[in-house]
Amino acid sequence: MMGILRQIAEARCSSSRSFVTFNDDDGRIAHEVASLDREVIDPATGRLRLMPAAFWRSIDRRVLLMWCFRSARYGIPTVELVEWLRDKIAGRRAIEIGSGNGDLGYHLGIPETDSFCQTRTPWVADFYAATGQVPTRPPRTVVPLDALIAVNVKRPQVVVASWVTHKSEIGPGFSDGVRESAIVKVADYIVLGNLGPHASKPILALRHEEHAFPWLVSRAIDPTLDRLWVWRRQAKRPKRP
Repeated sequence: MMGILRQIAEARCSSSRSFVTFNDDDGRIAHEVASLDREVIDPATGRLRLMPAAFWRSIDRRVLLMWCFRSARYGIPTVELVEWLRDKIAGRRAIEIGSGNGDLGYHLGIPETDSFCQTRTPWVADFYAATGQVPTRPPRTVVPLDALIAVNVKRPQVVVASWVTHKSEIGPGFSDGVRESAIVKVADYIVLGNLGPHASKPILALRHEEHAFPWLVSRAIDPTLDRLWVWRRQAKRPKRP
């Protein structure tokens, strides 16, 4: 429960600033949010257009945060991110878990999966509604599968995730989160996140790569903490005779 509260708190803080410190008395920010939505959403497909990081960096941060909050977006795929991930995947079988609106998997051209917990798990859906959160709206291309089931069914060599909440019975994380330590036993695991809400991931104790690229874009309150983490498959050590 604490993990989802923390993730929601991240979103709530963004939205609170939208209405409290943004001082949008003249409606300029709201107008720019609507304009941004028309610019980045393809009306023919309803999908988020793939834009370079420079485009997102050019947007007033207040506008970006409000747009992310209203469209239920957390990590935003950029041209640079997609190119980097394709290079890492290198033609291997890959899937996305926790796809949400399906933006990243769509632009990578890999299967998108999601637990749909924001709308189908009663206590999560109720909490989002009670706190004014906008849930993700996975398109039809997103297959409704929990993360570990998706990994077992799809048998990927690489698993990609963006802003997923880890499984935890106590402390940060929540009971319905992803058991990420199980993923790295069977596949390489690449995660887009932010050290604000994600620094407590237990999987960070395992050997991994950490990257702080300038082309990472998210709804984080502190974008300088945006990160890409990479775990190699934790191959089993042979048993001693």
